[in-house]
Amino acid sequence: MALALQPAAAPWLLILVGVSGAFVAIDATTRLRCAKNPVLSAALGLVLGNFLLFILHLHATNGLWHFALVALPLLILLAPARHEAGPEDSFPWANFLRYLPFVMVFHIVGGLMYSVLYPAYEPAAMVAGAELPFYMLTAVGAVWIIKKHQELTLILGILLGMIAFATLKFGHPLSINLSMFALQAGQGFVDLFLLAYLLSFHQRNRAVGLGLAVLCLGIFVGQFIGRNLQEFVGTIVMAGHISLNLAVLTLYFFGRRRHEAIEPAAPPSEAKTQNSPPLEERVPEHMRLLLSQRECLVLAHSLDGRTYREIAADLDISESSVKTYMKRICDKLGVRGRKGLFEALEAR
Repeated sequence: MALALQPAAAPWLLILVGVSGAFVAIDATTRLRCAKNPVLSAALGLVLGNFLLFILHLHATNGLWHFALVALPLLILLAPARHEAGPEDSFPWANFLRYLPFVMVFHIVGGLMYSVLYPAYEPAAMVAGAELPFYMLTAVGAVWIIKKHQELTLILGILLGMIAFATLKFGHPLSINLSMFALQAGQGFVDLFLLAYLLSFHQRNRAVGLGLAVLCLGIFVGQFIGRNLQEFVGTIVMAGHISLNLAVLTLYFFGRRRHEAIEPAAPPSEAKTQNSPPLEERVPEHMRLLLSQRECLVLAHSLDGRTYREIAADLDISESSVKTYMKRICDKLGVRGRKGLFEALEAR
C-alpha cells in the first residue's frame, strides 16, 4: 500500500516484501496441513490468488485501492491457527531431497524462459493476464492427478515446459501466446506438486522453508542468467529444452529403479518376516502424501484387519485416540469408514 503513495521507494519496499513474504509463505503453507484436504486447499489458494491477480491485470491502475485489494486479505493470517505437533525425530533428508533437484531445474529453466519470453509476450498478449487461467486450471487438475500418481504432476509440468520452448521458436504472436500459456500451465502442476510434497513432512516449517527457498533460488538463478545472456536467445532455448528432456528421462529411470527396488526378492511369506518395509509404507504413496506419520501408522494397522482395541494396544494410545485418527484419515481422503477406505484402495 505504501508503494501507491511512494513509487520512488519501490526498491526498498520490494526488499521488505521479500523478507516478510518468507514468513507469510511458511505460515500460510503450514496452516494447510490442518485442513481436511490439504492438497485441495492448496490448489484453491493458488487459484484464488491468481484470480485476484487476473482481475488486477484487467483493471490495472496505480491507485491506492489497487494495492489495498492485494494487501488487506493478508490480515486473515493474523487469526490464530491450529498447528499439529510433529514428532521430534531426525529430519528425513534423503527422502526430502528426492524431488527438489527436479523442482530446481524446472524453475531455473522457467526463470530463463521468462527473461526471454515475457518481453516478447507483453506486446503480443491477446488479453492482459490471459496466461493466468491456464495456471489455475492445471493447479485444480493436479489435485485429482496427485491422488492417482504423485510423480505424474511433476512430469506433466516439465513436459509443458518443453512445449513452451518448442512453440517459442516460431516467433509468431500466436505461438508466443501459446508458449506463455504452456509455461503457466506447467508452473501450476509443479507448484501444486511441491506444496503437496512439502506438506507430507511432519517437520513442516523446515520442509516448507527449505522447499520454497529452492523454488525461489531456481527462479533467481534462471532470471539472472537470462538477463545477462539476452543476445544468446537461441542458445538459451536449446539449453532449456535439453535440460527439461534430461529431467523427464531422469525421473523415468529414477521411478523404474525405485519400483524394482521395492519388488519382493523372496516368496511373500519369507519377505514378510525378513525384508518387511516399515508398516506405514504399506499405505499407498498418494495417501501418505495427505496423512501424518501417526495417521499412516493407524491406517496401516487398520488395513491389516486389526481392531481399534488392538491398534490402541500396539501403538500405546487410547482406543478413542484411534477413532479420532481414523476420522481424520477418512476426512482427508474423502471416504466414509473402513469400507470406504478399502474401496478407495481397490479403485486406485
